[in-house]
Amino acid sequence: MAMSVFTKGDNVKIVSTSKIGTVNSVVENNGKFNYKVTVDGKVYNYLEKYLDFHEDEEQEMYNEFLTSDYGDFNDYRTFQTWYRLKRPIEGNIYSFLGSKTLFNPYQFKPLLKFINPDSEGRLFIADEVGVGKTIETGIILTELIARGKISRKDPVLIVCPNSLGPKWISELKERFNLKFYLHDTKSFRNMLRSIKDTGFVPEEYIWSIVSIQSIRDERYCEMLSEIKDSRYEPVLKLVVIDESHHMRNFGTKSNAIGYLLSTLTDMMIMLSATPLNLKNEDFFNQMNILNPALFPDINTFEAMTAPLKSINRCRKLIFERDTLIYGEILQEIDNLKNSSIGQAVCKHKGINELEKKLKSGVKLQNEEIALYERMISSLSPLDTVFTRTLKREAIEHKVIRETNKIPVVLSPAEYKFQKDFIDVIKEAYLERGGSYYALGFVLNMPYRMVSSCIPATRGYLKRCIENNEVTLVNNNSYDVDEDSEQKTEKIELSFNVKNQFIQLEKEISISSERDTKYEELKKYLIKLLPKIENPQIIIFSFFVGTLKYLYNRLIQDGYKVG
Repeated sequence: MAMSVFTKGDNVKIVSTSKIGTVNSVVENNGKFNYKVTVDGKVYNYLEKYLDFHEDEEQEMYNEFLTSDYGDFNDYRTFQTWYRLKRPIEGNIYSFLGSKTLFNPYQFKPLLKFINPDSEGRLFIADEVGVGKTIETGIILTELIARGKISRKDPVLIVCPNSLGPKWISELKERFNLKFYLHDTKSFRNMLRSIKDTGFVPEEYIWSIVSIQSIRDERYCEMLSEIKDSRYEPVLKLVVIDESHHMRNFGTKSNAIGYLLSTLTDMMIMLSATPLNLKNEDFFNQMNILNPALFPDINTFEAMTAPLKSINRCRKLIFERDTLIYGEILQEIDNLKNSSIGQAVCKHKGINELEKKLKSGVKLQNEEIALYERMISSLSPLDTVFTRTLKREAIEHKVIRETNKIPVVLSPAEYKFQKDFIDVIKEAYLERGGSYYALGFVLNMPYRMVSSCIPATRGYLKRCIENNEVTLVNNNSYDVDEDSEQKTEKIELSFNVKNQFIQLEKEISISSERDTKYEELKKYLIKLLPKIENPQIIIFSFFVGTLKYLYNRLIQDGYKVG
């Protein structure tokens, strides 16, 4: 009778992948043996020829050391080679040039921070627009695969605004050969149900992308919360949150989703060119999502970031290569001593050496400047969790921008509508008992909306009339678009205010027959297009309604609009 090579409980190696698993059961079929093997928490069926005994190389070496079986010089050399290959070395980039991207050294800065021995696998990338945060994320992913820290069967989730999902799909596929699944609401719900019921992500959704608009749905908040409460181990290997500033407002669903994802993942990357909107609390709320253990509360965060201003100024000044500014650097070092963390920074041996050098008045050599700049950077409390590269630092061939202001003189009807619109919003807010001192904040969004595009404001008025309420943003936010989740306040319209809204809607029908702002834009386009080599123009606006209006008007006037 044939005997199986492996028995229940044996640790085996999968020949094709070199992964280690444990035999759960042995099934005989016509003299051949099939094995159920648990690998990475999942059960697979393997024929005997696809398995091999697992030999714990480290345990074998340890046993040989205990028995004084040290081997000879060739054995030692073999061990050194094995050690270097087995354990990735800090600073070695194993996926270098492994993508279809133009080499830019600045795009490897986030990677070097992420694989640093002091890193906790959580990084905020705040590079300016155009430096390439998507590419930097792809570089990190490919390096983690090369180092064996992430496999193709480890769940990776990217959260981004709805409009950026297809861009992520194409960039990662074309540049890095990384295939992601783009969720709709049904597939994302199925993925969460599977995690909740089995603890595993379905294979087709292992590497996937979901929009921030979808994920902040109340149902998904509840499902993620239930998963968090029922799981003691992370269910995701890596979460990437693009445009993370949408999660900066504490108490919003987007913010809550950020916290839930942080608890459910082993590693996290957050991306935003504008992490700080108006106050330190915006930045703290995002860093608290990224690493709640390191930044547990606002007081701890402010204490940790107190030395940053002086540290960053020291870094900037040291590149001036001018002995005349050495006194300013010394002053910034003294300023560091005003905080407890700054005092600890100043006790660093490198800072003491720098002070002596600067006081001597001897000009620093290039090698010393590079050495001290790296040393100062490493002393930042955020060094291992935050990185920012400015566009002027990263891009060799800089675009020279020429600003042309186009004056717009509104017609009397347009000017009257703007004034009446603000007056009626103001009346609606004060009528329900709103604070007069808060008007500057409350009217900020209506001012900007009507200044952006009077005809587009008509859609807002129609919604107010139909819903019998006016919606106001009650914080001074500057990114009013479809991806934002603002702290809003809904005010029911009184009979008087509603009639004023109806009258305004009639006014706009008359005033929109002429759009002075659009007319001036069109004149500029007619003048500009023949002068540029590549006749393509991008138009930006804070308001989606303005963009929709311009889209239709430009098409009506014969322009090709994408």
